[in-house]
Amino acid sequence: MKGVIAKDLYEFFGIRKNLMGFLSSYVFVMIQVAIGDSMLLPIVVSTVFVPFLLIPSPIQTTSMLDDKYDYPMYQITGPVTRKDVVNGKYLIGIIFMIFNNLLLTLFLLTRLHDTELKNLLLLSFISMIISLYSLAINYPSLMIFGIWGMIPMIISFAIGMIIYLVFPLSKIIKFFKGITAVNILYVLIISVIVALGLLLISYFVTQHFYNKKEFK
Repeated sequence: MKGVIAKDLYEFFGIRKNLMGFLSSYVFVMIQVAIGDSMLLPIVVSTVFVPFLLIPSPIQTTSMLDDKYDYPMYQITGPVTRKDVVNGKYLIGIIFMIFNNLLLTLFLLTRLHDTELKNLLLLSFISMIISLYSLAINYPSLMIFGIWGMIPMIISFAIGMIIYLVFPLSKIIKFFKGITAVNILYVLIISVIVALGLLLISYFVTQHFYNKKEFK
């Protein structure tokens, strides 16, 4: 599995074109947090851009290259099974998600210093939960279907953007305030359990179908 992780990290960070593409997306997303006085952009970034644009980027890049160059042709030190490939990619995705959400939290603390700390942490936590859902959706689809697996990611991103374009900012902020009015601890615990359950199911689904996948 270490060989798979090393290969994927090189493909994502070591190849200049891939690194520049990721950094440009990263800068674009974080600029949205930094500019303007409205709460809308930080909310959109936390609930749409980070979960559905940044979080799937490692699996999107590496799975495309897996299909392009054919799995059996990879020269990785030691015997590598398809289970190792799935484990390595999921591990990278989870670590990448945690890192991005920690960084997002720091950006939010810097950008929205006049906002209550509880609300900032809540927004960051909601972003993490949505990111778990994003992992559960995008990992099986991209690893199993390759480039066609981007369709769920594109649809999810489009739905998120349409929601923010259709509903006015006042209703969006009212919705988030409404969340804090209920017993938020129970809501978050249930959401995390469901998200982790879906991620676990997606892992086993990916293992099953990736083992049967034929590389051309």
